[in-house]
Amino acid sequence: MDVNWSLYLYTFLASIGGGIVQATTGFGFGIFVMVFFSLYLPLLSASALSSAISLFVSSTLVFKYRKHAQIKQVILPVICYLLISTSVILLAPSLDLHWLSIAFSVMMILLAVYMLFFSGKVKVRASAVTALSCSSLSGVASGLFGIGGPPMTLYYMTLFHDDKLAYMGTLQLFFLDYSHSKQCDTAV
Repeated sequence: MDVNWSLYLYTFLASIGGGIVQATTGFGFGIFVMVFFSLYLPLLSASALSSAISLFVSSTLVFKYRKHAQIKQVILPVICYLLISTSVILLAPSLDLHWLSIAFSVMMILLAVYMLFFSGKVKVRASAVTALSCSSLSGVASGLFGIGGPPMTLYYMTLFHDDKLAYMGTLQLFFLDYSHSKQCDTAV
């Protein structure tokens, strides 16, 4: 069997870039690597690989910010995320991959437009409804595309707008939980 070593190099380099983005901003690993992984892997495989690697990235960041993570703020969103993501992952193989690829492209464009023009302007109120809404969107986006960070980033930025360390610690703990759960879901 002929091994294409360049794909391993691309995966490694994209992961390093994604790790830098994640460590700097608190999110973005999945967004960054999915741009590259989806070029040479089927979309659902790229999503699973992104989640597997992000488990290691999130682990190191959770360790770094462990004293600032607020576990109580992760419980409800992770439970909701698990339910939605598991359902989406079980449904995903039956979806038409052509339309799923188009949906991924549209999502990436909408994400870029949001980050360029609206990221500082959109405000949400921190509440249980917002936590459930953001974690549901995160579950769908992560289950299909491996990009579940932006909705939860918006929620935790609202919740911890005056405490950057609590924001980073809690967000990374959520990402660690969702990366781990995604691996369990993908194995199903």
